[in-house]
Order: sequence, then C-alpha cells, then structure tokens
Amino acid sequence: MAVGLTKLGFLTLQAVFISVLGLIPTYAGTWFGIRARNRLSPEHFRNSVLCMLIILGAALMMRVIPE
Repeated sequence: MAVGLTKLGFLTLQAVFISVLGLIPTYAGTWFGIRARNRLSPEHFRNSVLCMLIILGAALMMRVIPE
C-alpha cells in the first residue's frame, strides 16, 4: 500500500512526518485512558467517556455550523 501511495504522490515525507506526530497524542490518550479505567469504576469511566464525546461533538458542531 505504501508503494502504491508513493507512486500516486499521496505518501510524501511531509505526510509521513504528520502521521508520526499524530501518534504522540494517540498513545498519550491511550495511556491516560488505561490509567483512568484502572482507577474508576466501570460506570464512572463509561460516563466520563460519554461526557467527553458529547463535549467534543458539541465543540465540533460549533465550529462547523455557521453563525
């Protein structure tokens, strides 16, 4: 797949760099989530995740919907 994307011009050094940088917050969030899951009850963890998704969804809608 990488060879095909490179031939098409979609896999550039800049794209690889951005992808690698994107792994940092991904792994940090995973680490934080595991630690939070181990400290909270399953119900509190589930509610925390749902609240975070609602907040992020609302923030995204506020950016997308024109005033």
